[in-house]
Amino acid sequence: MKQTTNMSRVIGEIQSIGRKLNKDWFNGELDMDRVIWTVQSTPKAYGHFTPYLSYRVHDKEGERGAVEINLGGGTLDRNIESVIATMIHEMTHYYNWCHGVKDCSRSGGQYHSKKFKLEAEKHGLHIEYNSRIGWSLTEPTEELIEWVIENGFEDFRLGRNEFQEMIVVGTGGKSVTPPKFPKKSNSIKMICPCCGNIARVTKTTNLICGDCLQKMIEV
Repeated sequence: MKQTTNMSRVIGEIQSIGRKLNKDWFNGELDMDRVIWTVQSTPKAYGHFTPYLSYRVHDKEGERGAVEINLGGGTLDRNIESVIATMIHEMTHYYNWCHGVKDCSRSGGQYHSKKFKLEAEKHGLHIEYNSRIGWSLTEPTEELIEWVIENGFEDFRLGRNEFQEMIVVGTGGKSVTPPKFPKKSNSIKMICPCCGNIARVTKTTNLICGDCLQKMIEV
């Protein structure tokens, strides 16, 4: 796959991954033609889903409505499995919305109920609890990570530089904080070529699979 350093190519790849996720993790139940993927600023969040038809789409079939799934532009260059976990998180909201399940409440709809957790964990996610936003903390399961590796998805190689202005007291003016790029993970994925066991290390090493006693390879 070509390196995704062009935003239009990134959006195209996100759409492609979304359709593949729908097929493999949602049993093809989602109407992905009703989804508009966007990449823009999402303060304090990795993404969001609009639980209403926020777009009008005009095509040869006429006019139809579509929901929006957004990925935060400042978080796009995380490890690809983390980005895909965010995609599944938002697609789970879409799935619940399509089935008439209300999975968020209070705090402007930010608090994720256990209904969200139970459905999300059917689709390759591990969900943890937070007192402010409920069952929302999202991590990919090992099964999902293996799926990402098997499909050869690569990290997106761009991310929006999001920073805030800082007022300098006493100078009568203002300055801007230096850009802070999201910290990339230093972990390296290694896989056993025999049984497919996955391990993560912080530097390349001669790692042996405990099940097969085979040398693991970096991926």
